[in-house]
Amino acid sequence: MDRRDSNYFQKEVFMILVEELAHRYYKKGKFGKSIGFQKFEHADTEPLRLFLGISAVKWDKMKSIQISQMEEALGRSRFKLSLVEFVEAFRGHPLQLESVLQQEREIQFQKFVQLVLDIDILFQNGLTSSQWEIWFCQQLQDLTCFSVVAKALHNLPIEFTRLPVFAYQITGNPHGFDSSEKTGKLLLQVMENLISEKNEDDGILGTMYFERTPSCVGQNLSEVEKQANILSYFKLLRDDIMNFVAIRGFLADNKRGSSAMWKAACDECCSWNVPLKELLQMREIYPAVGKKVLLVENAGVYSILMDRFPRIPIVCTNGQFRYAVWVLLRKLVAFDCEIFYAGDMDPDGIGMAQKILSIFPNHVQLYAMDVDLYVNSLGILIEDVNWESKVKNIAHPAIIDLAKEMLRLRKKVYQEGLLDVLIRRISKDFL
Repeated sequence: MDRRDSNYFQKEVFMILVEELAHRYYKKGKFGKSIGFQKFEHADTEPLRLFLGISAVKWDKMKSIQISQMEEALGRSRFKLSLVEFVEAFRGHPLQLESVLQQEREIQFQKFVQLVLDIDILFQNGLTSSQWEIWFCQQLQDLTCFSVVAKALHNLPIEFTRLPVFAYQITGNPHGFDSSEKTGKLLLQVMENLISEKNEDDGILGTMYFERTPSCVGQNLSEVEKQANILSYFKLLRDDIMNFVAIRGFLADNKRGSSAMWKAACDECCSWNVPLKELLQMREIYPAVGKKVLLVENAGVYSILMDRFPRIPIVCTNGQFRYAVWVLLRKLVAFDCEIFYAGDMDPDGIGMAQKILSIFPNHVQLYAMDVDLYVNSLGILIEDVNWESKVKNIAHPAIIDLAKEMLRLRKKVYQEGLLDVLIRRISKDFL
């Protein structure tokens, strides 16, 4: 077709017709027998009627057009095109069969997989089927990121190392394994899949794990927490200094025995922010007295309770579960501690409560977060935009009744308003 012909057919009805024909050919390799008028219900069909040479009276009685009618009209016209030639000319490229394209794509996919496996067989178990597809669809110009990750996995540190330092050692760029980078995403994916492998002592896996500590991969953690846990499994730390948890009343043992620093802080009834690096260096962390631990959400409440109860082991999350908090809790759970969690009774607070209950079901119980206390306490109206969806996601048996009352009363109750209750209960349960 020349430019004038192309302009003639640039009517909506012809566009719809051609796309329908192309779609049919793509799926089945043929056009079928007819096309129902419902395909053109929002288009002006007059140009198509005129091209087919059908009278208006007959057109109004028709419910579909026959494919043969279109072929005959094209044969009668000055274009002298077959229907295939017409569709291809209209669209500007040859018609394609889905089965052929899929076959070609599969060939290209297998070539991609083989190129990656030629870099390192480690990727065979290091990526899931969906991850292979995603990396293939990115149409990488080169596979440098796979070479870099393979190098990293064969040169993992023996001692805990900060991720930027390790990234610089491997790539020359301290941000080389940031989660926003291709190499960072790929490294995390492969590490997670290797951890999930059932038979850790076979082949490559057996040479790569330096410390078989419990992993929380796949459990109810946030993405940031899960990533930190994956990295720490391979002795890599994303942030080991500014990632900390506030504690008071705990002792710890390192490789040399009892830690004098932890004992001194405990003897002085001192609260201190323990960095992740310090937590990871301790083999055991445990209360100085008993096995009961009070875990509170708010720093202000933590400070008041510390002054009131100077000998009670107490931890503060400061409104969020940093990775340092999870490391501490795992060590306390390993010591078979009983953890009493007290948080705000608001959508975020009960969400955090559900998370910790799900992860440590046999060692955590809620404290001053019961339904009667919520119903009978003063609170303020919840105004968060997404609060209802957060509350409706609560399903844990220990807190679902509280969630239902929150949906009904639409209020949030803060820990600061429950200090008297907390003090009375602590005096009874801890002393």
